[in-house]
Amino acid sequence: NIRAYRFLCQSYNILMDYDNLYKSANKMMELIVNTSSTLNSKYDDNYYYCLMSLGNASYKVGLNVHTKYYLTAYQHSKLLFDNCEPLYELASINHQQGNLEMAYRYIKRCIEIPMPENIFATQINNKIYETYRWSLLLSLSEKLGYNDDYKLACKNMYGRDDLIPLNSLM
Repeated sequence: NIRAYRFLCQSYNILMDYDNLYKSANKMMELIVNTSSTLNSKYDDNYYYCLMSLGNASYKVGLNVHTKYYLTAYQHSKLLFDNCEPLYELASINHQQGNLEMAYRYIKRCIEIPMPENIFATQINNKIYETYRWSLLLSLSEKLGYNDDYKLACKNMYGRDDLIPLNSLM
């Protein structure tokens, strides 16, 4: 049952048991691929969730395949709407790994995507659209010295663009 595996994945993710999350997400993927004939033509929320789970779990257990899963999730989401969540995850991971330029490229694409309206076929993480992506852009643009994007992030987060970057004070 695909839903049962989805609930298992959610539980393992909450428990931070990424080995079992990865195993369950792989089994869920196997079921989805074997039972669906419309994956490339119709949006499937379970498939999207499975890809996001595989991206998260593979990163957490140290497998270097997370980018593939997140980019596939991003491409799949476009069958319904342009979803910035997988791009945010890639930006966040690259930021954590110190790949600031790569993180910046992902977050720039992420902020270009507007908050979806009237989406009922899937759940979105509103915090990513409202706060997290702007916060990451703020941090990255400050570290990289991209003043225009720093001002843009300040404007979206605080309603003003005249804040002084911390790195300019040092």
